[in-house]
Amino acid sequence: MESDDFSKTLGVVIPAHKTLKGFDVVSFSMGYLPECSPLSCNGLAAIIKVNKHCLFDNFDEAKAALDNGLFNNAEPGP
Repeated sequence: MESDDFSKTLGVVIPAHKTLKGFDVVSFSMGYLPECSPLSCNGLAAIIKVNKHCLFDNFDEAKAALDNGLFNNAEPGP
C-alpha cells in the first residue's frame, strides 16, 4: 500500500500550513529503525527541560542533551 493510500484510508488530512513544534530524540538500538523517544517513553521529560509538546525547542538543545549524556541510561528499544 502506498503511503498516500494509507493516509486516505485513515482519513488523514495533510495541513495546508505546517508548524514545527520542536525536536525529539529517538533510540536506535536495533541499528536499522528509529524506535522510542526517551523523553516520553522513558519519562525523561520529567527531568529534562522540554516544551508542552514533550520536545526540545530547537536542534541545539537536543544535540546538547545527547552530547552531555542525558540519555545514556535510558531504556533502549521499542
